[in-house]
Amino acid sequence: GRLRLIAAASLEEEAEAVAAAVRRWLGAGRKRIALVAADRVAARRARALLERDGVLVQDETGWKLSTTRAAALVDAWLEVVTADAYHRDLLDLVKSPFLFSDWPDGLRPAGLVQLEAGLARHNLAYGLSRYEAVLAREPDGGEAVDMLRRAVAARQRMPRGTATPAHWLEGLLQALHELGAMPGLERDEAGAPLLELLRTRLEELSAVPARLTFAEWREWLNRELECATFVDRGIESPLVMTHLAATRLRRFDAAVLIGADRDNLAPAMPRALFGNLAVRSDLGLSLPTEAVARLRNDLAGLIASCGEVTVTWQIAHGDEANLICPELGMLAVFHDHAWGDDLVSSAGPAPGPAAGPGSGEGTAMPRPAAPQCVPLRLPVSAYASLLACPYQFFVRRMLGLGETEEVREALEKRDYGEYVHRILQRFHAGRTQLSGESDEKLVDALETISREVFAPAIEENFAEHAWLSRWLKRVPGYIAWQKAREAGGWRYAGSEQPRERTLVLADGDALVLHGRLDRLDRRADASEAVLDYKTQDAQGLRRRLAEPTEDVQLACYALLQGERVSEAAYVALDGEKPDELALQDVQEMARVQGERLVAIVHALRQGAGLPAHGIDAVCDWCEVRGVCRRDYQAEAVLP
Repeated sequence: GRLRLIAAASLEEEAEAVAAAVRRWLGAGRKRIALVAADRVAARRARALLERDGVLVQDETGWKLSTTRAAALVDAWLEVVTADAYHRDLLDLVKSPFLFSDWPDGLRPAGLVQLEAGLARHNLAYGLSRYEAVLAREPDGGEAVDMLRRAVAARQRMPRGTATPAHWLEGLLQALHELGAMPGLERDEAGAPLLELLRTRLEELSAVPARLTFAEWREWLNRELECATFVDRGIESPLVMTHLAATRLRRFDAAVLIGADRDNLAPAMPRALFGNLAVRSDLGLSLPTEAVARLRNDLAGLIASCGEVTVTWQIAHGDEANLICPELGMLAVFHDHAWGDDLVSSAGPAPGPAAGPGSGEGTAMPRPAAPQCVPLRLPVSAYASLLACPYQFFVRRMLGLGETEEVREALEKRDYGEYVHRILQRFHAGRTQLSGESDEKLVDALETISREVFAPAIEENFAEHAWLSRWLKRVPGYIAWQKAREAGGWRYAGSEQPRERTLVLADGDALVLHGRLDRLDRRADASEAVLDYKTQDAQGLRRRLAEPTEDVQLACYALLQGERVSEAAYVALDGEKPDELALQDVQEMARVQGERLVAIVHALRQGAGLPAHGIDAVCDWCEVRGVCRRDYQAEAVLP
């Protein structure tokens, strides 16, 4: 028939029903098809499905100018001005394709990479001038520094304090010029109307003397962008997206009315600001009955002027029923009474992505093999990664992929550990032996160094006092523990010691294992102890050492240091006093791990697979979890 009412169970079902109807009409040779959008969300989703299939839609209703890429550039710049170039806002700004359009190809991407890496490397969170001063000292950050200098120049174009609306607009246009955004905006379909709007408002407000703060002016500008509409005139298509009132006196071969429920397709009721309905009637003002009549006339006109009409709506919003609009509901009842058909049909379920090769039970566990990519120089951490999850090792060490370092606005547990390592290294560099000095003097010296190390972080964020306070509570216990070790004959012999060991593979090639020892102690008989500081509780470390062959760190450090190592232990620094957790049979464990590493690397070079079989404790913190798709693997193949 000419009219179909399709009830959908979800947004995706409704969008798929719309797309299916359009495909059917196009296949039948229909030339003029209207997408009448009562529900803009469902209409946008249907449009996305069609454009994914290469079917373009000519949108007569347009978008709010505030939703375009050009307006996003303006908003990003104003965010930079608001928060003194907060690093995330600055990166959002420089990623805009409109910026620095006067640069040769390749310079802008290079500058973006330099800027992002530089901010993360120096942990810079705020301050344009500060960014420029720090990155200018680096030899390979030229493009990033040029970006920052142009941003500083653009910031200087903006008024400070209060200014007239025209002055603010003039400053914004000059800032966009300094950023090299004007050529790109003028060529852009949405950028040109944006610039026209700004210039028009500048001319209109040039004589307005009122002064606005930045926040007041920005609020006004946001309202202007919300009210302005952008229509893309560059698309010609047999599909036209429009609204119901715009279909009056127009003919279409077919039309689909999207979102025809009682809320989205309700009559536009006038607001009774002055007087009741009787007064409005006497004054000749519009009445609710007229709005209802207009809606009915528009619906009747659409059905009469189109060869075929499909109406869609979602039958539920959350847990509540969502009824079709009353006008179409009455039409369905009358049609059912007259011909025994209420015109309503259900939308089929939206097709879901196939999870596996035909089974729908998930994907198989990845098990790549890349013998040509096996590295022959490995840090101890890479060996630990290989044992924890071979696929993690494949992605991070063989493919060289990893998460981009980000600016840390507050100290994390790993930062706290690095600070403690740095403090103890400085402390012992000046005091290789504590025996003979008073505890009070030693505690005071260690606390002084601790405050100096934490000072830059505290200057940036006062809340970092909490980390310093946490460490200072452990200082007396550390002094007592160190003196007890010295009483046992051990003497501090160095920290942060780089070591490497060459192992010979079965085919004669050399494999180099390397690492950095947190601390090395030595006795008078030349025996040595390898210690590794851990800012975590002792219980977790005990669990790690419960299976000595599974925890490779201490054994590998002993292997790197050599045969004189008689003790290897974790030193847990999270209690009131340090707790040593020693590895048993140190030299035997070192030998076992060395042979194991040689055998594994040889197998990988022979084509052994690298499955993604990490346990939950590994996967919970793994940065490549989204690559292996562990959460989507079939249960049958999970370990």
